[in-house]
Amino acid sequence: MLNFGVDGSGVDQMLLNWNHFAEKFDPDFLFLYLFEKNYLRTVSSIWCQTGFFGIDNVQHGDQKCLGIRPSIILRRKPISRLELIEYRAQNALNDKVRSLDFWYVDPNTLDKINELIEFNKHQELLQHIKLLPFREVPPRDYERFIKEQNKYLEKYMNGKRMVKVGNLVLVSLLNKVNYSIEKIFKTKPLEDDWRKNPRYTSGNLSDSLSWKATNLVNLKTLQVLGDKILNSGSEFIIMDSFQFHNESIPPTQFASNQLKSFSKFSGYSYIPLYEELNASLKQGVSPTWVYDMHLNEIGNEIFAKSMFGFLESKL
Repeated sequence: MLNFGVDGSGVDQMLLNWNHFAEKFDPDFLFLYLFEKNYLRTVSSIWCQTGFFGIDNVQHGDQKCLGIRPSIILRRKPISRLELIEYRAQNALNDKVRSLDFWYVDPNTLDKINELIEFNKHQELLQHIKLLPFREVPPRDYERFIKEQNKYLEKYMNGKRMVKVGNLVLVSLLNKVNYSIEKIFKTKPLEDDWRKNPRYTSGNLSDSLSWKATNLVNLKTLQVLGDKILNSGSEFIIMDSFQFHNESIPPTQFASNQLKSFSKFSGYSYIPLYEELNASLKQGVSPTWVYDMHLNEIGNEIFAKSMFGFLESKL
């Protein structure tokens, strides 16, 4: 078994991973782990962090921002500035998210897709998605990111990519306590509130689409990736962890339902991994580390058994 997983990737980067690396090994089965941040990273091309590598962007105050991820555009041709100005003038009552959607997806297309989703027309939805154009726009700052990263590693980490930080556990525990307190006083789950607040940002406030556009861009990317995998002779298995991780802006139950039906009508296999992870959590056995939400030994064992159970059913 080979592991091609890369931390912090969007679905678009998983597609690039397949194109450049994984496909060469001609696997019989390919398992893809998905949760909400994979979707959100796909539509967040800019990554920002205060003080990051000393790179400043005056448009974002004291944030340090670089365009390090590709962009997936579902339009046949790029829009012009004039078109964007006209669109914003016609939709003056809509918030900025709609204008951001316009860059990536034609509004009529988005409305049609949402109509098909609303009426559960799964096969028609798949056919419509397959006909959508698909363009990958390379990240504008990737070379600069590599250069600055290497300089940082040499200067502060002696050329290493990992160093031991003594207070990491304490800081993470404090963050976990703060999250628990916020959750106690939260009056409305984000799962119910996503239509009113469909934004995601990785630090750059102008770097997020609406959830509806986010969902469509990711489904299209999965369709392109899945078809490549099937055409290579491999079997494609989506491992859904949407409903396990912390609450977040995307409607996780909706996303899981979409993934399940999309897999069924696309010829992909589907594993609701979140069910076993949540079952372990309810039994008082946490499948994640105390100091962060990544899977620990127990979580990885659940993950592995789920994969091997699937393989046993096939072999």
